[in-house]
Amino acid sequence: AQLEDMHEELAVIIDEREGAEGQYLALAERSNDAIAVVQDGLIAYANERMQELSGYPSRALSGKRFGECIHNLDRDMVLTRSADQFTIGEFPSAYAFRLMDRLGWTRWVETTSFLVNWNGRPAVVHMLQDVSGQARTLELLSETERRYRSLFEGAPLGLYRTAPDGRLLDANPALLHLLGWDTPDPPPEVSTTARSLSGVYVDPEDRERWNQLMRSEGAVNDFETRWHKADGSVIWVLESARCIRDEMGNLLYFEGSVRDVTERAQAEAEIRRLLAVERERRLIADSLRQSAVVLSSTLEVEDVLALILDQLSEVLRYDSASVQRLRDDQLEILACRGFDDPSAVNGIVFPVEPQFPNYQVANDLVPLAFDDVIEQY
Repeated sequence: AQLEDMHEELAVIIDEREGAEGQYLALAERSNDAIAVVQDGLIAYANERMQELSGYPSRALSGKRFGECIHNLDRDMVLTRSADQFTIGEFPSAYAFRLMDRLGWTRWVETTSFLVNWNGRPAVVHMLQDVSGQARTLELLSETERRYRSLFEGAPLGLYRTAPDGRLLDANPALLHLLGWDTPDPPPEVSTTARSLSGVYVDPEDRERWNQLMRSEGAVNDFETRWHKADGSVIWVLESARCIRDEMGNLLYFEGSVRDVTERAQAEAEIRRLLAVERERRLIADSLRQSAVVLSSTLEVEDVLALILDQLSEVLRYDSASVQRLRDDQLEILACRGFDDPSAVNGIVFPVEPQFPNYQVANDLVPLAFDDVIEQY
């Protein structure tokens, strides 16, 4: 409003025939804005502030083409807008352009302009405000945003921003690739419900634990869980995230990073399996050593056979078992467990025939294990 009042005051003063120049000059020289009166493309008047911005003294500016003070990338735009004021009476709102000083340095200025009569002929008054600081701030903010997006887009980790309910607000290419959401034609479920990260957890209880940690701690670090990919496959991930709140403490969104650790999880599972096998092997070895001690310290066959069956139960759980002796291509049951009438089983003799697994054990001397003995026999 103050700027419009000043425009009107300047226009009234300039339009006055007698003493107009003196009154206008007094007002213009007190202005904090640079003022230039342009007539026929030439600068007819420039106040002291305009001289400071341009670096030209008053005598050098007087009669100088206004376009020579404008950066060549902005010159056509400024001159076209000025011409429109004469031809169609259009008064553009404030706009910015780059002003070139005498040494070739650039300053960003914002101008508002209006038509006046200057010495009985139309002219354009440009009121210029130096906004180089603002422009530099915006430039720095833009550069910061550009660098952030570059890091965000190029990060090897999956990065995301979600609404409190899990809806995906932003995600980098690594996360989309991780979940298989970067395909040209994603499945229908990917474009609807699966766009919420709440729906990718294999175990819903994991997501509930995640929510509880976020509510109580405000962050999670290296939260290990399983996610569904778009193709239905399952991956192991490590997730770290934090709450982002406004100055009043209200939750705005979650920011997080995700790392695929499927290979590591598989390797750890294989290590656990191998350790279990090793423990079982050691248990069998210990059982055999104990059996050897008994065999070397007693002549009571019944005690030896009972110990063998006892040690076998420590290694393998069974419903029934027997100890058999190979003699002349025949097997004789010497002791047994798990039968209703052991006396009816002990002493049974049967041939070792190739269709039975006993034949392979007797010839290869390698143990065999079966889930269903009845099916094998």
